[in-house]
Amino acid sequence: MTTFIYHLESDGKPFYVGVSDSPYSRFKLHQSAFKNKENGKYPKMYFKFPNKFELFIVDEVKVSDFDFWERHYLSLYKSWNFNLLNTHVGGQSIGVNNRTPEYYL
Repeated sequence: MTTFIYHLESDGKPFYVGVSDSPYSRFKLHQSAFKNKENGKYPKMYFKFPNKFELFIVDEVKVSDFDFWERHYLSLYKSWNFNLLNTHVGGQSIGVNNRTPEYYL
């Protein structure tokens, strides 16, 4: 099984890297969280999101390896001096069916 590494960007600059089995559904969740950030149930990072943003698929990877690749891309984007809003170092995603890599082995 595979999953997707994606980034969100605004004005040609990535500002968030994530992983999801269904990136476009996840994009809708990001949009909803941004629009409803005032209700207090969403992370504070949504207050820092730009008003308009797009999702781009970066890579398709094995689910069993998603933690490595998420960390890799976070590190890569940071090395390119993109100001990411991610609050974790990667590999802790819950966007992959809430299953651990061992589930797929």
